[in-house]
Parts: sequence; structure tokens; C-alpha cells
Amino acid sequence: MKQPKKSQDPQQPLEEVQQPADVEAGAQDSQPSQEPEEGQTEFEQVEEDLVNSLQEQIGELSKARDEYLNLAQRVQADFDNFRKRNASVRTDALEEGNRKAVTALLPVLDNMERTLQAMAAMEESYRAGAEMVLRQMVEVLRGLGLEEIPAEGQAFDPQMHEAVMQGPADAEHPAGTVLAVMRKGYTVKGRVVRASMVQVAQ
Repeated sequence: MKQPKKSQDPQQPLEEVQQPADVEAGAQDSQPSQEPEEGQTEFEQVEEDLVNSLQEQIGELSKARDEYLNLAQRVQADFDNFRKRNASVRTDALEEGNRKAVTALLPVLDNMERTLQAMAAMEESYRAGAEMVLRQMVEVLRGLGLEEIPAEGQAFDPQMHEAVMQGPADAEHPAGTVLAVMRKGYTVKGRVVRASMVQVAQ
């Protein structure tokens, strides 16, 4: 009579299955490996991103700098133009004031000259005093830019001369020239403030 086979004890460990060497090697190869250059590549990417970001910021700052520089240059140019205009206006106003002052004094100058002519027969001391006053006045007016307009013997110039009489021409005064000056004319810094009253040859 056959005896039944004893069942394997559940507590007894199973025999380890021997795996082929090539299967085990393949399993090891399938494990993810850490490449030595992987960390360096990430660092380079971070570095490149940082450089790009800095370059963008530098570009924005450079653009803002150029805009502010252009604005400053425009403001400086406007200020220079304003200063030049003000200087020109101030100079024009000063010269206009000088011309008005000189023009107002011209009748006084005329009267001084007439007074000297009338004092020809008077004592020399009186005449010398009047001449001194006249010279001082002329010096002051010349300091303001006063110049007498040349007239007698000159060609008639309607910009400088005012014809009030006519006379016959002669060898010294051909037609179209000034025969005599009835009243002196003057300019102040090149601008006519009073034309000469003249007699013109015809």
C-alpha cells in the first residue's frame, strides 16, 4: 500500500530561481543612468537664461538712457534758442531806446549850433564855453552811436536825404548831387533817425 506524499510546508522557502546572466545584465542596463554632463547642461541653460535676461534689461536701460539724453538735448537746445531770442530782444530794445533818446536830443544840438553861429560877434569866453558844452553833448551822443550823414557834394540818396529845394547844377555839383544842407541828418548804429534836409542840383 502506497503512502501519500507529504505536502510542502508553507513555511519552507521556495528555491530561488536562477536567472540567466544576460537577463540580469539587461535588467541592470535598463536602470536610468546619471550622465555626468547632465548637471552641467542645466547650469549652462540657467546661465544662458540669466544672460539673456540681463541683456534685455541692459537694452531697456540703454533705450531709456537714449530717450532721456535726447530729451535733455532738446531742452538744452530750446533753452539756448530762448536765451538767444531774449538777448536779441534785449539788444533791440536797448538800441531802440538809444535811438529815441538821441532823436529827442537832436533839436537841442541844432539849437546849440545856431547859438554858436549867433555868438560869433560876442566875447570869446562866452563862445568858448558854448563850444565846450556842444563838444560834450556831441561826445555823449556819439557814445550812443550817433553819426552825421554825409550830404553836401554827395549823390542824392532818398534813404538818407530829404530834398526840400532844387538849384542849378555846376561843375562841382552835377545834376543829382546835394548842393547844400539845410538841416543835418544823423544815423544811430547805421539806422537813420533823421534824414538830411538838402538842396539838390538839377
